[in-house]
Amino acid sequence: VETALAKALGLDKSELPLLAISSRLDVDKGEAIVLVSAVDLELARVKEALRQSGISNLWMPKYIVRTDKIPLLVSGKLDLKALSDLAKA
Repeated sequence: VETALAKALGLDKSELPLLAISSRLDVDKGEAIVLVSAVDLELARVKEALRQSGISNLWMPKYIVRTDKIPLLVSGKLDLKALSDLAKA
């Protein structure tokens, strides 16, 4: 989802990740997709870009959390724990 969205929004040229997907608890569905973003994005624009990329509604984010940078481990991989903490904030 991150790759499709970054490409659709023209954010795929950055050396560092600008987007990451996480989740948080949701009363209605049990879990809600959260887009953690290092750039300002509007949820409607994100959903439209994903629809046009053929991404299922199941993967549409319900929330966007803005952060200064996407947390990474020293290995350069996404820090999933830090992303989860951001998504719950």
